[in-house]
Amino acid sequence: MANLFIRLFSTFEVMLNDKPRTAFRSDKERALLAYLCLETEVPHRREKLAGLLWPDYPESAARTNLRNALANLRKVIGDRSQNPGKESSSNFLNITPKTMQFNAESDAWVDVLAFRSTLEKPQATVVELEAAVACYRDD
Repeated sequence: MANLFIRLFSTFEVMLNDKPRTAFRSDKERALLAYLCLETEVPHRREKLAGLLWPDYPESAARTNLRNALANLRKVIGDRSQNPGKESSSNFLNITPKTMQFNAESDAWVDVLAFRSTLEKPQATVVELEAAVACYRDD
């Protein structure tokens, strides 16, 4: 059972061990987590993410902001420390000195990923489709 729940449909919400995680310092940290959760296929280069989140900043300042945002994000979601370059299924984020990626094999549940997974099933049952629709919790 996942101990990290991330809801991106409707209101952004993160729960760790059934407790709300609200210590995000900025919307940029939330955006970084959401982007990594939605784009799980490949590792993302740090300079690309820094430019995406801080486009009007000099590269060195943008990369510093990314480092700081990542450090706090890891605290908020309870990501375990890891050796750079080593991936582990117990980490929510796979981080190297040059890249980062949400670990889709981790013990995390993301509503958008659950929704996508169900829709991609060739023979999804009605119960599975109803559960996928229930991921969206708004009118």
